[in-house]
Amino acid sequence: MKTRMNNLMLALLTAGMVVLLLMVVAIARADAPTKINYQGKLTDLNDVPVPNGNYPITFTIYDAPSGGNVKWTETQMVPITNSLWV
Repeated sequence: MKTRMNNLMLALLTAGMVVLLLMVVAIARADAPTKINYQGKLTDLNDVPVPNGNYPITFTIYDAPSGGNVKWTETQMVPITNSLWV
């Protein structure tokens, strides 16, 4: 009887380990997002909202919070409505 109980506990432990391993693999395989959501308010130098229209906005990613090197940059024409872009 004790051997049967030990075998059952071993089987449950093994099943639990397999489930845990599958969960870890699934999390590790999660890809990084390929898009970044952004939004903002576009104003002129006097903090006056710009007129509606399309404006070139340059997006840049650096490798440090300040004084870093440019890792990526891209300019997009962004539609502005009521000084907002989303």
